[in-house]
Amino acid sequence: MSNRPASLLPRCHKYFASILNARGDQFRDAGVPHKALACYDRALQLRSGHAATFYKRGNALMMLARLTEAASSYSDALLGASNFGDAFYNRGLALQLLKRPAEALADFDEALKLKPDDTEALNNRGNALLDLNRPAEALVAYERALALRPAYEPALHNYTLALLDLKRPDAAVARLVKLLEGEPDYAVATGTLLHTHMVARRW
Repeated sequence: MSNRPASLLPRCHKYFASILNARGDQFRDAGVPHKALACYDRALQLRSGHAATFYKRGNALMMLARLTEAASSYSDALLGASNFGDAFYNRGLALQLLKRPAEALADFDEALKLKPDDTEALNNRGNALLDLNRPAEALVAYERALALRPAYEPALHNYTLALLDLKRPDAAVARLVKLLEGEPDYAVATGTLLHTHMVARRW
């Protein structure tokens, strides 16, 4: 029979869970998500309900394109930490890829409550609104992102798409001209996309 005090067991579990977490991070960074996932699963066996581990587990599942499982793992993270902004954001990304824009929008809104100046969350909020055929509201989200980060290319690109959806091609062209001044290569590519949309929609 072991003479180890029972009170030491939780400490041991926490210690080994931390080691497994660190090992999982190494596999993740090395681009081996299935091994990272195995480490996180083992860590959760030793330290159940650990929000950060569930979050990392979700990230590994995202890398494996197992989106439904990833969204569930982020939900588990939020059960342990209801103010976990990154978990809301990443679950929103998973839901967006699953073609569930209304749920994704709710998650991006929760992330923005915790971090109102998150330009990536604002951009993806706009994307969810576009998917919901609400281009006017999407435009506001992109404008907020660009007010915080004027050279943020994804928001600039999506802003022009929202203008096109609103049948405002002249405003979209003006935005692209402004983009051209700072990022000529990107603007040329976006301009080609704009031309394609304009022709397709016969403006």
